[in-house]
Amino acid sequence: HGWPLEALNRITLDQVMSPASIEMAARLLAEQLAEGEKSGDYNRSVTIEVDLFRADGSTFPTELTASILRNDEGAPIGIMGVNRDISERKKTESEKQELRAQLERSKKMESLGLLAGGVAHDLNNVLSGIVSYPDMLLMDLPKESPLRDPIETMKESGQKAATIVQDLLTLARRGVMSQ
Repeated sequence: HGWPLEALNRITLDQVMSPASIEMAARLLAEQLAEGEKSGDYNRSVTIEVDLFRADGSTFPTELTASILRNDEGAPIGIMGVNRDISERKKTESEKQELRAQLERSKKMESLGLLAGGVAHDLNNVLSGIVSYPDMLLMDLPKESPLRDPIETMKESGQKAATIVQDLLTLARRGVMSQ
């Protein structure tokens, strides 16, 4: 991760790990040591996720597994830590979450489309009379009749409502217009 090979033996923990990560790892290891003191068994390890620093100062996610080293009598004498770069795993998890979110949005849109289609068909049935009857009334109505203007307004309103229903049907079909 950008550290020169000759520098690896001289790198200190605070150069590669944030203070918060060091504190968390130390706390968990202290808990493991305390547990070992109680039971007499120090054959323990702990695995945590921490961000490490690259030589350029940027960070990357790692999985740190720290184990207690023991002498021949089984007493703790040190700690051995192994880090695994989990950048790809984190990236894959993030992509997976995004795909799940997209799937959920897609399901919601499908449900909305079904709802819109159902409402549009129901409204179409109701509107058929509102759109067709004014035409029939106007055919028999004299041009000078005072009822002509209100019936024309009803007809225009019905046609506007029918246009809205067509828009709902288009939405329900996801933009595919029926001919």
